[in-house]
Amino acid sequence: MDIEEGLVIFLKLSEELHSLVGDRIYPMVIPQNVVTPCLTYQLVSDAPEMSHSGNANLQRVRFQFRIWGNGYAQAKHVAKVLKNTLHGKSVSMGDFKATGIKVINVFDDIQETVGLFTPLLEITFWYGG
Repeated sequence: MDIEEGLVIFLKLSEELHSLVGDRIYPMVIPQNVVTPCLTYQLVSDAPEMSHSGNANLQRVRFQFRIWGNGYAQAKHVAKVLKNTLHGKSVSMGDFKATGIKVINVFDDIQETVGLFTPLLEITFWYGG
């Protein structure tokens, strides 16, 4: 299992988030005719952390999430729940322990070609196997 699979499993286990998006959490692209709201995620960075003595046995990752919603209020609500599910937590994600989860950016967007509101969240955290 990689960190992306662990992250998705963790998100699907969140009762509040699952009540809104169910299992509709996709890598990078939403399927055609998808039910909204839903989420997509993208790994932006996955780099090893170093210490003065060499490899720190930690990876620092950054993910970007896009929330897809039919209306502004719906999309913003899902974004808020996602933020509350992740920010400030240290949790198990499958085979990995994620520490220091931090939401580093939140901003609004819209995909006019499909008529959906799509706020974005960026998170960062460290993990070790």
